[in-house]
Amino acid sequence: MADVVVLWWREDDGDLFDALTDALTSLADEGVVWLLVPKSGRPGHVEPGDVTEVAPTAGLSQTSSISAAKDWSGIRLVTPKAARSKR
Repeated sequence: MADVVVLWWREDDGDLFDALTDALTSLADEGVVWLLVPKSGRPGHVEPGDVTEVAPTAGLSQTSSISAAKDWSGIRLVTPKAARSKR
């Protein structure tokens, strides 16, 4: 089990829902997923609305965002507390 999953994701990398649900299989109950995506204007940019739409469907909630590097943003995703108690 992992406490943290770091997932780099670009627009053309496939199905984000599948990637997030796959990440959950290795995630500890209190673990977090850091989704790193290219910033706006960079090749492979992922629209924030895409993450906002897909994350809840995958069973995750967005808690915060950071500037992870010059070209990358980080989005912190966790399982909702209600879902944690059911696992």
